[in-house]
Amino acid sequence: MTRRIILILSTLLLCCIPAAVGQVVLPDDETDEADELQQERPEAEVPREPMAPLDSLRVVVDSLLNEDNYTQAKTSTMTVKRGRKRIKVPYTTYVRRSFSVGCCIYDLTADTMLYVKNPDKMMTPASTQKLYVAAAMVNSRGRSFTFNTNVYCDGLEKIDSLGRKFLDGDIYVSTSCDPSLGKSATGQILKDIQGTLDIDSINGTIAQCITPKTSRVKLHEDELASMIVKALKQDSILLLNPSAGTAGRPAHRMWCMARLRTPLDDILERMLRSSDNTYAECVLLNLRDDDENWTYSDCKDVVVRMVNHIYRKYNHEKRDLSSTYYNIHDGSGLSFANKTTARSQVDLLRFIDSDKRIFNTIYPHLPRAGETGTLSRRMTSGPAHDNVRAKTGTLRGTITLSGYLTAANGHRIAFSILVNDCPDKSFSRGLQDKICQFMAGLDY
Repeated sequence: MTRRIILILSTLLLCCIPAAVGQVVLPDDETDEADELQQERPEAEVPREPMAPLDSLRVVVDSLLNEDNYTQAKTSTMTVKRGRKRIKVPYTTYVRRSFSVGCCIYDLTADTMLYVKNPDKMMTPASTQKLYVAAAMVNSRGRSFTFNTNVYCDGLEKIDSLGRKFLDGDIYVSTSCDPSLGKSATGQILKDIQGTLDIDSINGTIAQCITPKTSRVKLHEDELASMIVKALKQDSILLLNPSAGTAGRPAHRMWCMARLRTPLDDILERMLRSSDNTYAECVLLNLRDDDENWTYSDCKDVVVRMVNHIYRKYNHEKRDLSSTYYNIHDGSGLSFANKTTARSQVDLLRFIDSDKRIFNTIYPHLPRAGETGTLSRRMTSGPAHDNVRAKTGTLRGTITLSGYLTAANGHRIAFSILVNDCPDKSFSRGLQDKICQFMAGLDY
């Protein structure tokens, strides 16, 4: 009992002592100084892993293509009653910008997909449709293909009783839907006729050989025979039948009076760089075989067969493509009935890149960012300037961009950004330009 009491008293005594053995009691002013030093000491920094470039690509592109991030301010007025007067008071409402987007970004160098957003959503391609037609032309007809215009004659040069020379027969103008035909072509044909014949009159008809057409655009070749008639009259050559006629394809062998050849490169330059719709339709019309019974649908079938091949190659399918991958209505992209997906367009770009014959024909004619064609006023600075080579597309509510660029690490990128139901053109183009600038500066 006595030991317990002594143990308790010893414990209480130790608790009451202000400083125990091994402890130092500081004066009040020294204690405050020590607290200040403790507060000034910085906390140890915790090392953090930087975001991987591919992760940042997904984050940035997702943020740019997320319509929840965009609102549009609209200022209107409302009439309110103030005492005995009615006054108009301005007010502002904020409406979220809504748009549909499909996007695919593919690394051609690493052979891997970097980013997808709605890759299989069917969308209107607008003028990026021209990429399919251009690729089908080079794939099926070859880079050396030329647009031919021939002037045939089924008669002979004769001399009348007064000693005057005349052509006794009809002249047929046969074209291959060359969109570049115009006054210069008419002058060249007239020069060739004069070099072939020394005549004063023509006892026959100048006939235009009619070929299947599309209703989307008007072709200049339809007026070529009439232009030749007008030129012959101005050259003082008498025409006994002064009006131009029409005819089918020449059924029998005739001698050729004039030939014009337009290289495919000249047509693709204006078709892709300037996005000329007439040129695109003429390229599509030349995809058919050289026979007498071809139709506009036959031309579109050539494009479909190429896309079928691409679909089976890159999607590992043995069956042909379905309507959820690609639909063609015309060659120019003017129709809203044309439908494609971002994945289909990137597959097309991969196919073009894999065939150097096709790539070396199409790539030089694509618009360059900030430099040429429909991209001359876009991306005029930054890493995307003179780096992006892409085909643009514009329709009501539709802005599209598909092509190639080189990232900062030297990797070649194929991309397709399809925007439908967009609020305004400048807004959608701005989104596409920002994505291209970011991709061009990416080093991973």
